[in-house]
Amino acid sequence: FKGWGCEKDDEQSFMWMCLAAHQRIRDAEFLFSTMYARGFGVPQSLNMAIFWAERAAQQGHPQAPQALEYYHQTLGRQRYTQEAGGKRRRV
Repeated sequence: FKGWGCEKDDEQSFMWMCLAAHQRIRDAEFLFSTMYARGFGVPQSLNMAIFWAERAAQQGHPQAPQALEYYHQTLGRQRYTQEAGGKRRRV
């Protein structure tokens, strides 16, 4: 994931993290959510980040609740406002 001891490869990291997350390894689920949130090795998707962070939280990952709060706030802002003809409107 961070390229320690080898060349950093976001796509390869995503593949390995995906395998671990599907094994219900809570740290992998949390890191998988982070990869989706930031777009590391995959197109950015806050909806998928929320899905995987929720799974990690269900297993007691200590950082997952804070991440979920941040993702929901960010997603809410993205959905709520959009510039349209100089006016802000809900989308």
